[in-house]
Amino acid sequence: MKSKKLKGSFSIIPIIILILIMLLYVSLSFYIGKENFITFSSLNPNINVTLYWILFWIVAFSYIIGLLLSTFFKGKISNVFLNIGFFWIGLFYYFLLVTFILDIIKLFIFNFNLISKNSAFYNMINHYNSLISLIIVCFIIIYGAYVGTKRVVTTYKITIDKKTSELSNLNIAMVSDIHLGTGFGKRSLEKMVININLIKPDIIFICGDLIDENTPETLKKEISGVLKNLDSKYGTFAVLGNHEYGAGNVEDTIKNLSLGNVTLLKDEFLKIDNGFYLIGRDDFSSEKKSLEARNDISSILNNCDTNLPIIVLDHQPVRIDDKEKEKIDLQLSGHTHHGQFFPNNLITKIIFDNSYGYLRDKNYQLIVSSGYGTWGPLIRVATKCEIVNIKVNFN
Repeated sequence: MKSKKLKGSFSIIPIIILILIMLLYVSLSFYIGKENFITFSSLNPNINVTLYWILFWIVAFSYIIGLLLSTFFKGKISNVFLNIGFFWIGLFYYFLLVTFILDIIKLFIFNFNLISKNSAFYNMINHYNSLISLIIVCFIIIYGAYVGTKRVVTTYKITIDKKTSELSNLNIAMVSDIHLGTGFGKRSLEKMVININLIKPDIIFICGDLIDENTPETLKKEISGVLKNLDSKYGTFAVLGNHEYGAGNVEDTIKNLSLGNVTLLKDEFLKIDNGFYLIGRDDFSSEKKSLEARNDISSILNNCDTNLPIIVLDHQPVRIDDKEKEKIDLQLSGHTHHGQFFPNNLITKIIFDNSYGYLRDKNYQLIVSSGYGTWGPLIRVATKCEIVNIKVNFN
């Protein structure tokens, strides 16, 4: 039975937090803008100060401008601002990180006299600190943009210690976090389908975030026609992610999946070919929309024959109770993007028991994908865009 949650009363605290976040963002943006102005003015002393700051703040707030424009009318103008805004997210992140690190190095060098003031390196750090920062950031962004356009197949070979009467092995293709929209359109989706089919999977899983808040309505309508071309023995199965709920119109997403011959599972199970059970979990974000807790997985597991293999699809790799782990043989998740770009992956490792890759705890196995697409900037640093191929042997 689903438990009802109580609606919270209005509070001014979220507004205060939002104001503080905006003040912090503006302050950090000004810090970055000032450092870059030093660089540009050293290269061109005649730079127009007013024009520079006008353009800088337009870029810094381009994502918000794009969102406001798309609220009233979606079109090329709003998409331009959104694209600039996504690109700025990556620039902002690495400008802040690199400039801060270089400033700390500079502080130590100057205060502790670690390098002779007459040395060339001392003069370079002293006079060209901002330029060095700009060059490093540009290199990172160009490299990250290159990696963000590449897709690879990551293969895992695992054993599930249960026998089935029908199957000795299973070839799984799994994708998550596709994020159709900015930088990832119909052609990219078609290419993904081709690459999945090349694996010749027995079954295909889409583990959430096929779309997000920036997916155009026209592209949503094209999803079903593309996904119909997925080819496997048992078909394609999916669960919803947090961004499907964030994008709204979940019913339309469910309809598009159905028209694309994709079976959506929301806190329910299927028995596949009398060989194994497949459980699809509704995402945690559904609780915010419905104000109801998602079904407890133990109630779903109680209806499954635990002598057969049990595979669980859950968008977020959330912690599972030890008693439930004893019944689950394989869980497939996404959501984390593995941080998408370094050093975010160090943070996701702290948040999740397993933020990427393979984890085994006795008979329970968990595989977390870093995702097929990207959210925000089309940048990947120390992570990858992937199709996950899992070759299962039933022992």
